[in-house]
Amino acid sequence: MATHTIKVNLPERPLANDDARFKIFRNKEKLGEIRISRGSFDYYPSNKQKPIRIRWYQLDQLLQDWQLEKKNR
Repeated sequence: MATHTIKVNLPERPLANDDARFKIFRNKEKLGEIRISRGSFDYYPSNKQKPIRIRWYQLDQLLQDWQLEKKNR
């Protein structure tokens, strides 16, 4: 069974210019990094330099759609 680890680096104040960063690992191998800022939720896969960027309104819609899809199964 895979072991997942999340390492967090959070600023001690409201997010301004610093992002909250979450490093995601599976079996000690880095899967990627999530960066949360005031403007977006960014996912950096371990093998990419450019993020998958989701604005907050897009994330809200994505999760609502996912929830509806899950209910309709």
